[in-house]
Amino acid sequence: MKKNILAVLLVITVSTFAAFAVVTDSGTLNVATAVQGVNLIGVFATGTAAPTGNAAANWTGSYTAPTVNSATETAVGVVHTRSNNRTGYSVTMAAGPLSSTGTTTVYLGYVAKAYDGATLSGTSTYDATGTTTSGTAATIISTGNLNGITTTSRDIKIEIPNYATALEGSYTGTITFNYTSNN
Repeated sequence: MKKNILAVLLVITVSTFAAFAVVTDSGTLNVATAVQGVNLIGVFATGTAAPTGNAAANWTGSYTAPTVNSATETAVGVVHTRSNNRTGYSVTMAAGPLSSTGTTTVYLGYVAKAYDGATLSGTSTYDATGTTTSGTAATIISTGNLNGITTTSRDIKIEIPNYATALEGSYTGTITFNYTSNN
């Protein structure tokens, strides 16, 4: 009988441990997201702050500068860029022909300059040789790897060295800015 009682007690003890045993298990939840690229460039009036937000509608692509009436270096606009490209980006500037049409087309040489504050960051010269070829493109912004969304700006100025001796007429031209991601 003692053996039976001992066997019953042993069964009760084992069942009690089984009833209160800790159960462990695990599971996983996989998550994913995709961050859209932000690669924006806009040309604005001198003194205009960079737009807020990343909506392309806030970043117009072009701007008509005021008329320059002297040989003195004159502010004509500002270029703003915004990017989250992890490998960075660069922007080039090229001065296109400044011409006046009439009986014949007349070209006027000028220098487009980009400034980062007071520091000159690049120039492109249209030499007025009578061709429609733009000046050599100058890199005015060049970033390395980015750690987050970055806004960069350059003030644009032009200088028309031969303004005082130029032929009369209304001259128009285009300065082209090209944004290129590093990847």
